[in-house]
Amino acid sequence: MTRESPVIMHTLQPNVPQFLFDNALIAHQGRLTRRWLPATVFPEPVVKPDKPWERVLGYLSVLAHPEDGYRMYYWKFDPRRFGTNARGSQSMVCLATSRDGFHWEKPNLGLVEWEGSRENNILIASEWHCDGHSGVLETIPLTWPGGELLLNADARDGFDRHPLPHQFGGQIEIEVLGTDGQPLPDWSGDNRSIWRGNTHCRMHKDIGALVTWPRDRKLDTLRGQAIRLRFCLKHARLFTFAAQASMGGVRAEV
Repeated sequence: MTRESPVIMHTLQPNVPQFLFDNALIAHQGRLTRRWLPATVFPEPVVKPDKPWERVLGYLSVLAHPEDGYRMYYWKFDPRRFGTNARGSQSMVCLATSRDGFHWEKPNLGLVEWEGSRENNILIASEWHCDGHSGVLETIPLTWPGGELLLNADARDGFDRHPLPHQFGGQIEIEVLGTDGQPLPDWSGDNRSIWRGNTHCRMHKDIGALVTWPRDRKLDTLRGQAIRLRFCLKHARLFTFAAQASMGGVRAEV
C-alpha cells in the first residue's frame, strides 16, 4: 500500500457524483489499477437544431449540475443574419438541461431577444461581419463591473510570426457603445483604443493584456453603466476579453 499527499478536507455536495478520474479524492490506494473503458456512442444526436434560431450547432460543453442533473452549453450561428449578399453571421451560446444525459430540454431563459421575442434558450449573442479586410464583433449590452479591459488576443499576421512587438502586422480597434449601439464620443472614433500585441505565447501567463485609451482615460469611470464593446480586427485573433477590477477586485471574463 502506498500513501500519497495529506488528505485535504472536501465538502460533498448532495446529489453530485464524485468521479475517480484522478487522485483528487483518494488519500491512499493499493493493488488497484485505474481502467478507462471505451465509450458507447448513442446512435442518434441527443440535441438537434430544432428551433428557428438554430441553424448550425457545435462546440458544446456538458457540466454536471446539482439542480438540473446536466447542463449543456452549445454554440450556434446563423449565416443568414446579415443577408445573402453580406459576409457575416450571428453567433450565440445556448443552454440545454437534462436529468439523464439522453433526454434534453431547452428552457425559455428570457435573456436575449431574437426576432422580437425573448422566449428562447439563448444565453449570449454576438454579431460579426467582414468586409474582406477587417472583421467586427459587437457585444450585447454589458454592465461594466469596473476596472480596465484585458484582451487575450494575437495581432500577428500568422501564428508562425515571432511574438515581439516589432513583428505585429495586425491590430484590434476597441470602441465603447451605448446600449442602443451608438458609439460613445469619448470612447470611439479618434478616441478609440488601438491594441497590438500577442498573449497567445509562452511568455504571457496572465489572462490578458491591458487595453489603454488616448489621454490615459480609464474605463473604470464607466463602472456600473450598461455598455456595448465593439472590436474591429485587422489581421488579428481575439480569444477572450475580461474586465479586471482595480486593487485586486472581482474579475469577469467572457
